[in-house]
Amino acid sequence: MSRQDRDRDRQSARRSRKRRVISSVVAGVAVLATGGGAFALYGATRPLTGERGPADNSAWPVERIWQEDPDVELPVPRSETRVLDDQGWRTVNTVQNVSDPTVTVIRPNPDVATGAAMIVLPGGGFGALAWDVEGTEVGQFLADRGVTAFVLKYRVRTPTVGVAWSVITKGIKGGIAPGRVAAISDAQQALRFVRENAVRFGVDPMRVGMTGFSAGAIATLGTLTSDDATSRPNVVAPVYAPDQIDHLHPDDTPLFVAAADPDPTVADAAAIETVWKDAGASVETHLFESGGHGFGLGRPGTDSMRFASLYEDWLVRQGYARPA
Repeated sequence: MSRQDRDRDRQSARRSRKRRVISSVVAGVAVLATGGGAFALYGATRPLTGERGPADNSAWPVERIWQEDPDVELPVPRSETRVLDDQGWRTVNTVQNVSDPTVTVIRPNPDVATGAAMIVLPGGGFGALAWDVEGTEVGQFLADRGVTAFVLKYRVRTPTVGVAWSVITKGIKGGIAPGRVAAISDAQQALRFVRENAVRFGVDPMRVGMTGFSAGAIATLGTLTSDDATSRPNVVAPVYAPDQIDHLHPDDTPLFVAAADPDPTVADAAAIETVWKDAGASVETHLFESGGHGFGLGRPGTDSMRFASLYEDWLVRQGYARPA
């Protein structure tokens, strides 16, 4: 074999190794689009089934939150789709490639309505949304307890090789920055939208909370970096939230934080709790012995099944919910 042939083979081998690394990261980033986590690094994920996910209840109104172009751009070149994802313990209805942010409104029975509102942000690594397990199911849970739920379909796009390479070169926080910034912008706009339309929805503009899961929890915490009261929630509940937001301003915003082993966000929850304690703000923390990442309202057979009742109790004490 000539030297030229050997050099060509070495270059081919290097390109092959690089493709394998990128493919591995792309695969990990792509399956972030599940209830399994803000990042594939935070828990084992499974392939999409390829089956189309079901549509929502037709009785739930859907409202666009931006009447003009969003103030932060996030190009989404593909069309929005729904795909069922197998998480082993359940399937997840995954929404991919969202370019037009909306809220799905799940209203309580008027006889039990408390006048409080809660914006719900599903997770999915800013690559998709775990729409049922961390979104509409949570919204229905809230509505059953008198809270008007607004499930936010914030902008996300299927991760590309470019995103994967950004994760490799910049780290997770830097690599997912465009999606994170757009999600925070959509979350702040959702708060403004709900407050501006409070009379129409029959809610109190001073009782608008936000609950986020995983990537949605990052965006939820991101709203607390603003000094603008119109784009800050009145109460917040980040659930298995990666600690990715700097310059948090707790002020007097009550916090409910939860996570479950085995998951790195257990340590993150403790760090977020410390920020609130240092500020003298109200904080309630629950760390479960089992359940992992992506448990939603609770993963059967694990300690995370205690989450729903603890969350309900906190909402009742905050004056948001009635016991079911």
